[in-house]
Amino acid sequence: MKNMRVSFSEMIFDLIVMSLIVMILMSCGGVGEQAETVNATSNISSGITASPTPAPTEPNQEQIEEMAVESILIVEVYRGFEFDNQRNVAIDLQFSDVQKDHDIAIYTDLDQDTKTPVNLIEQGHITSSHRYRGMLSVANEFNTLYIMRNEQLSSLVAIPISQSNTLSYYFEE
Repeated sequence: MKNMRVSFSEMIFDLIVMSLIVMILMSCGGVGEQAETVNATSNISSGITASPTPAPTEPNQEQIEEMAVESILIVEVYRGFEFDNQRNVAIDLQFSDVQKDHDIAIYTDLDQDTKTPVNLIEQGHITSSHRYRGMLSVANEFNTLYIMRNEQLSSLVAIPISQSNTLSYYFEE
């Protein structure tokens, strides 16, 4: 008997919930108007014939390559512009005497107001040698580098970079 009361109360609850759902749908126009809209739409569209929309065509590999070549051909390169913005410069500094505990600093610019070097790109140390060698990556815009020894402004030397991208200098003592 107890199981029947639970089942009967569940049925009543389900009936009430279903009634509420139907009333909400009817008040929103969900049940009755939806059927009318479907009928009206089918009547209108039955007289119209639609042609299939063609699928967009994508370029094939050959067309893509042709477009790439065309876009490269129309590029204008301005005078003085280089695609490489840096170059490797070989450094070869030679000294008449053996340098012991000698510092070398290489800069790209010279401050025009103070006449001091700026933009340090290399700092090296010579323990005991007649030479200082190395390789630097230098921006193409720099045609001269400034060498200073032992942090003494009086030793500052401006050395042009050669056409073969080398920076060579012989220091006479």
